Amino acid sequence: MNGRSAVCGAALASMLVVSAGSTHAQNMPPELSRSKSRSVDPSLPDELRSAVERASAAELDKKRGPGNALQILRAERAKWKDVPSTLLSLEFRIAAIVLRTRFLQNKKTSIPIRYQQALSTYSKLDLTEPGLLPWIKRALDKHPDVKKKYYGKTKKSRLPIAVLTRGSGLNSKKIFAQMKPMLSKVGVNAKLVKVKKARYLLKFGSDEVRDSKGGTLVRVTLNIESRLKNKMVWQKSFYRTSKSRQLDDAIADNVNWLLRMGGRDVLFNWLRFHGLEDTAFSIGGGGHDHGSHGSHGKEQKSKFRGKSKHEPTPPRLRRGGDGHNH
Repeated sequence: MNGRSAVCGAALASMLVVSAGSTHAQNMPPELSRSKSRSVDPSLPDELRSAVERASAAELDKKRGPGNALQILRAERAKWKDVPSTLLSLEFRIAAIVLRTRFLQNKKTSIPIRYQQALSTYSKLDLTEPGLLPWIKRALDKHPDVKKKYYGKTKKSRLPIAVLTRGSGLNSKKIFAQMKPMLSKVGVNAKLVKVKKARYLLKFGSDEVRDSKGGTLVRVTLNIESRLKNKMVWQKSFYRTSKSRQLDDAIADNVNWLLRMGGRDVLFNWLRFHGLEDTAFSIGGGGHDHGSHGSHGKEQKSKFRGKSKHEPTPPRLRRGGDGHNH
């Protein structure tokens, strides 16, 4: 692994950073400013999606494998050398492939656990990340009992979700309609239900302010609760702030990001609940130049799984002055 991948690999290997930090936007009001540092956004940039899709297809191909996948992504470096945020997102994907390969070759652990650990490299990337569903299937195939419980008698895992909203520009039915196909593509059949019947409760809120130049700044928050018998057993919170001339555009952009990050955590919490406990590995994230976003949360395991515990504070990633700060 070269210097750039070594930096990302070190972050990945040290629990792969739990979630986002923040970025300072120009003219950001004090009440929305969190940090002047820059940090890694775990979401997949649109400009990298095609290359990552090709790399994922190569990695999953028995004849080509991870070596060919790495060649595809490394070939993209020159194109993005002057765009630090995109380049760093690329390096995280490269480091993740390297780690998956190492996990699968680790003879000190059992084969089923190796596949769980390989899947864990996706657990803090992006819900829409290419290759996620095939790796879920690979891990479940190595755990037939978990697979049977996870899918039941259907081809997709059924998941009841409730969505609540606070603030302007948010509509619970529209948000769920946007999230449902994202989860469907990774093998989950989400159903919108009332709060009392929900396995996961998603609470969105929005706040609007103006910067010194009159631009619209919108922060959208997401609080996720995992519920058993009407009691919360796990919780995670996110926020994202963005700048836009149009309020609706800013809210839509924030909601999309939150669904990709929050939906990802719902998915992996759901997998761990059914028995894939070794998927609790994570890749961290941070900010964009136009705003800030981040996450914080705690995991509370249900009584039959032991005592409640908090998620550890994510390690800070520093690269050329970039970093993140909660």
